[in-house]
Amino acid sequence: MVGLCAAALFWTMNTQDPQRDPALEKANAAVRAAIPAAAADPERPLFHYHAPAQWMNDPNGPIFYKGWYHMFYQHNPYGDRWEHMHWGHARSRDLVHWEDLPIALWPSLSKGERHVFSGSVFPVEGGKPVAFYTSIGDGREPEQWIATTEDDDLLRWRKDPVRITQNIHGDKPLAEWRDPFLFNDFGLTYMLIGGGVDGKGIVGLYKATNPDLRHWQYLGPMFTHPDADVRNIECPNIAFVDGKWVLLVSVHGRVEAFVGELRNTQFVTEKRSVLADGSYASQLFQGVNGRTIHSAWVNTGGHKGWNGFLTLPSELRVRRDGTLLRVPVKELTKLRKGETKLGDTAVTGGLSLPQIGGESLELEMTLLPGSATKCGVRFRSGAIEVAYEPSSRQLSVPGRFVVLSEATVAKGVKLRIFLDRTTVDVYAADGEGSLIAHRENMKTAGDSVELFSDGGETKFRSLKAWRLAP
Repeated sequence: MVGLCAAALFWTMNTQDPQRDPALEKANAAVRAAIPAAAADPERPLFHYHAPAQWMNDPNGPIFYKGWYHMFYQHNPYGDRWEHMHWGHARSRDLVHWEDLPIALWPSLSKGERHVFSGSVFPVEGGKPVAFYTSIGDGREPEQWIATTEDDDLLRWRKDPVRITQNIHGDKPLAEWRDPFLFNDFGLTYMLIGGGVDGKGIVGLYKATNPDLRHWQYLGPMFTHPDADVRNIECPNIAFVDGKWVLLVSVHGRVEAFVGELRNTQFVTEKRSVLADGSYASQLFQGVNGRTIHSAWVNTGGHKGWNGFLTLPSELRVRRDGTLLRVPVKELTKLRKGETKLGDTAVTGGLSLPQIGGESLELEMTLLPGSATKCGVRFRSGAIEVAYEPSSRQLSVPGRFVVLSEATVAKGVKLRIFLDRTTVDVYAADGEGSLIAHRENMKTAGDSVELFSDGGETKFRSLKAWRLAP
C-alpha cells in the first residue's frame, strides 16, 4: 500500500493508536510530524523498506502471521540519529508493498527501562505470538523481556512480569548480552543470544523448559567466533536450509554466515562467508512455501529527517557444495513496469544506454570479459559503479567487494542489479555473491546508464532492463 504525495512515493501509515499510552502517542506524533521532510529527500529509496521518518536500524521479529508479513525494527521516533530505541512496525501481503503501523513497543520509563533493543517474535503453539527483546535500563545489566500480543494484527502488546536475567548464567555472565532469537528443532524451542565470554565473541544457547516460553535453561556457548579480535557477537540468527544449518552473526560492521551442522548443543562450521556486504544486523524468518527469507539493515549515514533502510527481501539457499546463496524473492518482479531487451552487446570503452535511464531500474545480464581488465555498469554519471575484474574474480560496488569462485564464472558472470535512486543492490552468480551500497549528496548526478569495458572487449549477453515503481 503505497501513497503518492508531492511527487514522492512513501509507504502509507495507519495512524490508529490502539494502546492509548501518552508516551506512545507522543512517539507516534513525532514520527508523523517528520514525514513531509523525510519524503521530500530525492535520495531516499523508493522500494527498499524504511521507517516513515526518523532513524531506523535493525529489523526485529519478522513473522508471517494470519496472511501478513510483519516487520518490526529498531526506531528512534524523535530524531534521525540513534537514540530512544522503540520497535517500529509495518506489515505486507507480499514483502514488496508495506503499510506502516503504530509503534509496537516503547520503553517502560516507570520501570527503569530506557531502550527496547533488538529481538524476535515467535508463535506460541495454541496461543498468540510473543516478542522477546533485550531491555536496557540505567544502572543494571541487560535483561531479556517478553511481551505478548493481544490482537491478531499485532498492534497491542502486553509486557510480561517474567524477565530473563544474567542469573541464568550462574557465575559466568555474558558481556554485551543481547538480541534474542528463537527457533525450533525436533519439537523443542531454543533461543540464541549474542555476547562475549572471556574476551571471545560467543552465541549462547538456551532451551525453553515449559510450553509458554517463560522458563529457560542455559546450555552454554553454541558457537565461538574463530577470530581473536571478535570480542562480542550481535544479532545471531539460525535456520535449517536445504539440509544444512545456517548461522548468521553480526560483527565488525558486517554479517557473517556460517554453514554447518548442529551436533548436540554445538554448531560445527563447514563453510564461512560474508552475506550481503554493505548491510548489518540480519534477521531470518520463514516465508510462504517454507522459504527462508533474509533481511538486514543498511546505515545511510545521512541526516535528512530519516536514516537507514532494509535490504531487499531475499531468499537463502544452500548449494550442494555447501555454499550459501542469496537471491531476490520472486515477489520483487511486481515492481517491473516495462521491459527493454538489448540482447547481446559487445563493448570496448563505454556505451551509453539512454533508452533505459531512470532513477529506479532492474538489469539482468551475463558478462563475458574477453580481453577486458575491468567491466560492468555505471549509473548516475559514473558515481555508482558495478565492476568486475577478471584477474581477481572480484565484483565490487562503492566501498564493498566479493570474490566469486572460479567454477561459477567460467561461463560468464551472471548479474542481477537493482538501482533504487542512489542505492544499488547486486546479486551475482545465481546468489553466490551479493553487495549493497548507498551514496549520499548526488543531487547533480543524472539518470544515465553506461556499460563499460576497460582494457579490451566485453560481451554483455542477454541484457534486459526494467523500470521499477512501487
